Amino acid sequence: MKNLLFAAPLVLAACAGSFEYAPRKYPDRLRWNVSSVEVTFRDERPKTVAAPPPVPAVALPGNGEVADVTLPREFSAFVRYRLARLVTGSGEPIKLDIHVVKARVGWSAGAVSETESAEVELRFHVATRNGRLLVEGVGTGSHEFSSSDASDQELRDVFRAACSDALDNFLSHDVTYRALNASR
Repeated sequence: MKNLLFAAPLVLAACAGSFEYAPRKYPDRLRWNVSSVEVTFRDERPKTVAAPPPVPAVALPGNGEVADVTLPREFSAFVRYRLARLVTGSGEPIKLDIHVVKARVGWSAGAVSETESAEVELRFHVATRNGRLLVEGVGTGSHEFSSSDASDQELRDVFRAACSDALDNFLSHDVTYRALNASR
């Protein structure tokens, strides 16, 4: 009977599937009344690495690794994609400065599952081209996924999802677009 009780969590963990994520849908009313957005990124954290820590093929319970990482290369394209959905094309051009406060990813192994996790915090500063502040704020995102076998790809996917949520939490926030549109 003990073996059956121990095997049940293993079967459930093995059936967890792979990590799936879809960026949030913006409501139709969400628009930025600006002609264009110039985007810059800043990451002044002293110790970062370019890639998440590798997930070994076999991880023993109690093992794990966490790292402060730079944003994924494709994140810049994702930001431009999301802004294309928001920008109306009318109004003045603006600048969006995205400052990385936290981008931490890692994996851990337990007795019955392995977990990938990511936490991201981004600070946003939106200003006119001549420097007049329109709105600023913070966006955060975090994801965690457990399955029977963590992988490098799932860890990257979990990290991208946390980055996407941090961006969307700022871009789609009522205060952001109302302050931006009211500043005209």
